[in-house]
Amino acid sequence: LMFTNGALYLLSFTTNQTYLDSKFRACVQFYLCAAVVNFAQVHGFPKFTKEYLQKTVMDPAVQRIFGGVLLLLGSNFMALVALLLPEAAALFSSVVYLLRSVGLSSVALRIIASLEGTLLDGHGNPYYKVAQYAAYAEVATGILLILTMLTPRRNLILMVLYWQFLQLRFVLEKATGNTSGVLHLGFAYVDQRITFYLSKGPGVLMTSYGFLKSMLARQVALPEPGAKPKMCVVS
Repeated sequence: LMFTNGALYLLSFTTNQTYLDSKFRACVQFYLCAAVVNFAQVHGFPKFTKEYLQKTVMDPAVQRIFGGVLLLLGSNFMALVALLLPEAAALFSSVVYLLRSVGLSSVALRIIASLEGTLLDGHGNPYYKVAQYAAYAEVATGILLILTMLTPRRNLILMVLYWQFLQLRFVLEKATGNTSGVLHLGFAYVDQRITFYLSKGPGVLMTSYGFLKSMLARQVALPEPGAKPKMCVVS
């Protein structure tokens, strides 16, 4: 049901925004239901301990649940792609495993061959770069939400909360020393693309972008030892 509604939203040619929003919302709702079930299977019943909290907060699947909840505030094409990519990889990996278990290895191999290097690796497991592709889509979502502020489809609350969500995940990667994490690499890639294009324009554009980068870097800077942590805010 999640993928059915997702496909109807992503691939539909209708301009009926009410229809599209209903399919988007249904897809996100089914995603959240599946994510909660998976959370219970992986982490068990919630425990109010420091170790349990650290384990769950650092789980990318748990982090995506918070992102999914935010999408109930408004639809966004790229955000749905970011949610569904890891789920699609997991689904096809499960299908491959099932086909092998019932003796249909030849069919499983054909699926692997068609999806190898995109959603699956050569063994039929989720491709390791799928998480990175999803991170690219998440960063693109943040940028699109800013750009849509110039259109009638603007959603200020979603834009602010989604950037807070990205900021928090970025800080978590940084706090654990994972500066090669998927979100760090996602922002680095976008930064390279923006810098490349702005370098061909007037110097004032690069100056303004440099100021914006410095401001954002301060927002995700870790506090000095002994210093009081800063609130997570959007300037």
